[in-house]
Amino acid sequence: MRKIALLSLLVLAGCGAEHDLMPMAVGKKWTYTVDANFNSYNTEVRVSQKTGVAGVEGYVLTGPMGESRLAWKGDELVAERLINSRFEPAIPLAVENVSRVKRTWKGQLMGLWGKAEGTATLEQGPAEEQLGGRTVKVTKSVLTVISPNQTIKLQTMFQDGAGIATQRQWINGNLILKIERLSG
Repeated sequence: MRKIALLSLLVLAGCGAEHDLMPMAVGKKWTYTVDANFNSYNTEVRVSQKTGVAGVEGYVLTGPMGESRLAWKGDELVAERLINSRFEPAIPLAVENVSRVKRTWKGQLMGLWGKAEGTATLEQGPAEEQLGGRTVKVTKSVLTVISPNQTIKLQTMFQDGAGIATQRQWINGNLILKIERLSG
């Protein structure tokens, strides 16, 4: 579970209080329900401290699966580290924008499996999502990372002013992880 949750779970928070798409500060926490590999459980993700990320001020997020390092760099939410993986340069996860947007990335992915060159495409736009039995307006972000050995797709629904509402992750077309915010 730790290895296959490459991008999820600790992506569950962003940085920079001035960003409505993913507001946060040290001490902020979220509780999520997680469905992975026939396992369901609740977990908490907490913003533990400030740190440098991609040449700007960012945050360390901690949870039971490890640590992530995220920051708002201009209008992009970027990650240098997500659980058991690192990205050089930092990879975009979302854009503070209400209209449709597309961004690309090229760089290195590093983790327990080794080091690989990869490319990614981030596509984002307005959408609706079911959360807690009601329909909410969200910003839908789909990040597709392609490396020589695998394709990872991360779909994240950001609720304005509250952060990540839901998240789904596929590896090589197989859905491996679903996350829904319970509180925070």
